[in-house]
Amino acid sequence: MRTSELFRSAFESLMRNRRRSLLSMLGIVIGIAAVVMILSISAGFQQNLNQTLTRGGSGKQTGTIYFNAKDTSSKLPSFTEADVSLAKAVPGVAKAKIQSWAGNQQDVKVAMGGTSKRQSWVLETVTHYNKRITRGRGLTAADNDLRHRYAVVSTGFATRWAKHHNQVVGSTVNLAGFNYQIVGVFRPAGGVNLFTNEAAIYVPKNAYAIGTAATSGNALNLTLTSSANSKRVLNQVAKALRKQGSAKNRGSYEVQDNAKALAAVGKILKGITTFIGAIAGISLFIAGIGVMNMTYISVAERMPEIGIRRALGAKPRDITNQFLLEGTMLTAFGGLIGYLVGSLLAVVVGHFLPFPVHFEGSAFWLAFLVSTAIGLLFSVGPARSATKKNLLELLR
Repeated sequence: MRTSELFRSAFESLMRNRRRSLLSMLGIVIGIAAVVMILSISAGFQQNLNQTLTRGGSGKQTGTIYFNAKDTSSKLPSFTEADVSLAKAVPGVAKAKIQSWAGNQQDVKVAMGGTSKRQSWVLETVTHYNKRITRGRGLTAADNDLRHRYAVVSTGFATRWAKHHNQVVGSTVNLAGFNYQIVGVFRPAGGVNLFTNEAAIYVPKNAYAIGTAATSGNALNLTLTSSANSKRVLNQVAKALRKQGSAKNRGSYEVQDNAKALAAVGKILKGITTFIGAIAGISLFIAGIGVMNMTYISVAERMPEIGIRRALGAKPRDITNQFLLEGTMLTAFGGLIGYLVGSLLAVVVGHFLPFPVHFEGSAFWLAFLVSTAIGLLFSVGPARSATKKNLLELLR
């Protein structure tokens, strides 16, 4: 039997039993859609995390050296330009830059209901701020130029503050020994970033008591060359700072290897994805059993047709191939539909996530090949059973 005739006959057989074919296909669609959606969201998260740790997705290795001061009340700089030059002298370091913790952020303690209840909050100094304001107003450039001691706080901070104060907007909060008037409340963005925190308090940079000069800070961000061994290079920088660093006698230096952190998180994410994918695979296994059951029913219903074809000269191999093709076509179509449904669901879910989903070409081929393999594996038994009976029994 010609290949074109096999395809035409298999397609016509599936169309004659549309409802049964669609119901058998449904399990494949659900399983493939779940796998595609999970892979797309997982790839999006992985890409977002990679961009966070490699400075916008440049692909360069990065790392950070932190300084832990023995005297936390000291206002002396942890890093200076001399430390930058010291770090750049280490082979494998392409760039070095001083930053305060998370940019212009500081860790401050605020008395929420009295001196006995001081809580730590992340504060950031800005030249202006007017994002997601829900009450009051934001900070303007004029506030910064005129050194107004104003502050905008997050909804979380405002909720805690309201437990101990009559009002939020209009009240004053003490930060680093100076009072700042709360002029607005903002809603946090809630983005995904495992290594930085969004500030809960924003104040004008020029008005803040503790300045953040460009030549000093408490973190040293390093960009490494592409061929560098990040662990070894970062340890060499830390070793050099411990010997010659400007603050070597006032505390200790700690290394954060972003490549190592990315690999660790990626390993965890891969494990979670594999586990969820295995659960989705159960749906595919059940769908395969459904396809097998449908093919057995189809074989039983078409015994007279099989007998006539055998009598007219059709070989057992042709009969087997026809039923194999029917099962494979059914699952392959289901896989393609599942891929489209999974992609659509991933796009919809992506609108509610703080990072975009990412589609890989391998997901399409995975969906197609897995669904086709299921059709082949679960149709072999029914297809072979169609040729085991003798011709006389088939023609009864």
